[in-house]
Amino acid sequence: MEVVAEHAPQWARAAEDDAAPPRAGNVYFAKSRVDAVCYDASDDTLVVASSELDGNYWTGGLEFVARCDLSERASVHLTCGAADCCLVGPGLAAVARDDGDVVVYDREGFARETFGEHDRGALCVAVEGECVARRVASGSADATVKLWTADRSASLATLAGHEDAVAGVAWVGHGLVASGSRDGAVKLWDPRLAEPCVATRTFESGVCAVACLGARGVAAGLQDGSVVSLDSRLGGDDKLTAFGDGAGVFALAARAVGDAVRVAAGADEGAARVVTVDGAGAVDLPARADYVRALAWVDDATLAVGAWDSAVHLEAV
Repeated sequence: MEVVAEHAPQWARAAEDDAAPPRAGNVYFAKSRVDAVCYDASDDTLVVASSELDGNYWTGGLEFVARCDLSERASVHLTCGAADCCLVGPGLAAVARDDGDVVVYDREGFARETFGEHDRGALCVAVEGECVARRVASGSADATVKLWTADRSASLATLAGHEDAVAGVAWVGHGLVASGSRDGAVKLWDPRLAEPCVATRTFESGVCAVACLGARGVAAGLQDGSVVSLDSRLGGDDKLTAFGDGAGVFALAARAVGDAVRVAAGADEGAARVVTVDGAGAVDLPARADYVRALAWVDDATLAVGAWDSAVHLEAV
């Protein structure tokens, strides 16, 4: 059974007699196109955010999927699109919605907290640290980054300076936040300062995604299909990989493996690839039928890859 989830807590669990999405092998088929996925190691669950255009309006959903057998545990139907999601604590996922809200849902489908201060659609969301209910950053089509707390939905700061939609945000350590915008800029923010923007790097192409590389800095996915690494002061410009012309990189996921950092990138040509920062070679993953918009590391050798073909594949890398 499913119910519509607005601002009030509502619950939806997949009953035994409900029609479950088809699945085979290492593939889970969501109810609509996949825009984001994250992994909750606390109970071995994939959280899948999806959207679908219904006439003139977007609808969406959030599905909690057991990684072990790719069966649905719970789901929430949204009356808006879901652009991104991230874990903000064990069993808690924050969803960036195109109505401008960022809502924290638990694994039972209850809406626990709602942050509703963006003036336009929320496009990206990231938590400080892994599975810890600390500060959360969200980026929006209103060209701002907002910082808030997941446990109280309390606004901490508004970071303004981009000239177009903020498509990616990432916490990069020491309380700093990186943001990437369609205006072609990657900005580094220190919210403790009166003038919080401490560095800006601009590109001729729009920035569609960012990811933290730990001590190595920040990765940025660009509309022109390239993925670049920038240092912690946003200097440098090492091209990690490049996809075909016009295949914007809207999905990035980084993971430290030993002394190396592996970066997964997904492009709008249906391609996904894993590269190693400061390393040689790349691993091309099987091509998808539509845009790759969702990536999440499950462990050092397993990557969840979601696309607008509504499928989430678990790939061995």
